Amino acid sequence: MRACGKTDVGLRRHENQDTFAVEQGEKLLIAVVCDGMGGAEGGQIASSVAVETFMKEMHALIRADMTAEQLRELASFCVAKANTAVYQRALQDPAYQGMGTTLVSAVAEEKYAIVCNIGDSRAYLIRGGEITRITHDHSVVQTLVENGNITAEEARTHPNRNLITRALGPDENTLCDAFEVSFTKGDKILLCTDGLVVTATDDEICRAVCAGKSAEESLDDLIALAKAQGAQLGEREIINDTRHAAHALERVVVEHDEPVVGRQVHVHLDGVARLGRSTEGRERIFRHGAVLGVQAAVRIVAV
Repeated sequence: MRACGKTDVGLRRHENQDTFAVEQGEKLLIAVVCDGMGGAEGGQIASSVAVETFMKEMHALIRADMTAEQLRELASFCVAKANTAVYQRALQDPAYQGMGTTLVSAVAEEKYAIVCNIGDSRAYLIRGGEITRITHDHSVVQTLVENGNITAEEARTHPNRNLITRALGPDENTLCDAFEVSFTKGDKILLCTDGLVVTATDDEICRAVCAGKSAEESLDDLIALAKAQGAQLGEREIINDTRHAAHALERVVVEHDEPVVGRQVHVHLDGVARLGRSTEGRERIFRHGAVLGVQAAVRIVAV
């Protein structure tokens, strides 16, 4: 296996709130991508703390002989620790209250990969010239698509595309999804933030990844594509109360029964049982907004 990661500040921003990390061992490869929210400094701190904590916990506990089930449990535990770290960091400074981040991660070995996500950062599997989304967006527009209110294409330009229903850090407890995906020679896994997916279609992403270029070149092409098509996007912010969301979206609760690829497990962290709820039971919708081409992406290739 080999992997490459890149990030770009985009068209209008002066700061980059996306953070990623990649580490390759003899048998296992670990990658994580986070997209921060909560103001310029808060978003950068949230994504950095989440990535650092996730990788630190992985280093401390991962073993090369772990089963797929053990790796899934470990990855989910590391996500929970990252959530706690971001939440506690926000408690130290009122200026960062409510800051958060999305997260998508992959732990890959020669036959399978374990993918986790919270928010709308995505993981894709590219196999045989075709692209399939592994993860499920925790967002308002994804719920509207599932309910038949809008199409997937309409979701890309919907005015509420920047509202997500789950994030890492704003609440003491959170919920992540975990997927087990077959991963064989020639397959590619792409982890990316919404700076790419709201500006490029899945087919455009697939063509860039499958163009026969190196991992570094294909990521450069993806960044250029997002920047070329992202001029219409707006700024990022976070809200913590559904009163600020559209009336039709006041009671959105995301649920996903069947994974697109492989096997999905809803992982309840620290005993949280209700999706989209804070510990006080109040619905929370986060406006994490468009990113002017700001993006981070990691490409993993099975060789």
